[in-house]
Amino acid sequence: DDPVFGRSNANFITQLVLSDRLYPGENAKVDSMVVILKPASFYGDENSEFTINMHQSLTRIYKDSAYYSDMNVADSIGIDPVGTATFLPGDTLIKVFLDPGFAEWMISDTSALVSQSAFQDHFNGFFFSAEDYIGGTGAITSLDLISAETQIIMYYSNSEEDSLRYFFDINTSTARIN
Repeated sequence: DDPVFGRSNANFITQLVLSDRLYPGENAKVDSMVVILKPASFYGDENSEFTINMHQSLTRIYKDSAYYSDMNVADSIGIDPVGTATFLPGDTLIKVFLDPGFAEWMISDTSALVSQSAFQDHFNGFFFSAEDYIGGTGAITSLDLISAETQIIMYYSNSEEDSLRYFFDINTSTARIN
């Protein structure tokens, strides 16, 4: 809580893109999927614990469109979070482990994994939200979404191999609303 500005809260929506065509193979099974976020900086009490929630975005966003701060996202996000993590503002990385069932859904339509446009038709992206802090006096953390350390990794297996991984990207070509 800032004595002048009061309490602040920020959310954002971002797309993901395929790093390359994904051929999961026969009988593909997701072992886990993790989103690794690189904090860029923070201001405030480093002892303030935050929870970040990730929801599936139900509305497609476009890089060449304008979005405004009065946009109502309540109808545009999945009800239940697909991933949640707790972090401190001074953490060097934030790891959000996604629900394996959600990750399975992401690769369930193999025709959506062969091109960016097909993937965007299948999956609109993620809505990230932060809950109020616990302990401390609060802080603001900024994230570097296009850092090489920010990654989305899916670990999976198929009929032929049991230790595979695939990287989804957030980069300068992905649409974002913040």
